[in-house]
Amino acid sequence: MKKHGIRFRLRRWYSETQASVRDPKSLGPRFNRFLLELWKSRGGGFYGLGYVITFVWLEISLFFGDVAESEGVTDFVTQQITEWLFRFAFESMLNSLMALVWPFLVINRFATNGILALIAGYLLFQHLVKPRLDDWLAAIPTDVPHDVKKDFQRERGDTSEE
Repeated sequence: MKKHGIRFRLRRWYSETQASVRDPKSLGPRFNRFLLELWKSRGGGFYGLGYVITFVWLEISLFFGDVAESEGVTDFVTQQITEWLFRFAFESMLNSLMALVWPFLVINRFATNGILALIAGYLLFQHLVKPRLDDWLAAIPTDVPHDVKKDFQRERGDTSEE
């Protein structure tokens, strides 16, 4: 089975959903871990942060757009169930592609100010956010799935074991 094939993703989604239902308090850490993995999959830098922010914004916009279009709770739930596999999955894939080109979306929306915002954002990220993020990631317990902490330490050249 391919690591990132549709069967793998459906099984992972199902097991994550079951675990969240069994332990609702784990939903926050699971969501944080998802965002961290998403950020790392896009390089773990400024570009990755922009990707995550854009992807989350597009997904939230999609969800609230669906809520606004529905005529009631029952209509919304029925609509979500019937369209989840088709429309939502397709639009989520489109959101992923749109998030890949997020710098161009910023430039398209804000023109010259967008370019300046990207430069300022990069500098702020490198000098203010990244050092704090490095410290936060260093404090992640070693039992995090996919060994996020060890991967990050290896990338930084830190070979010490705790």
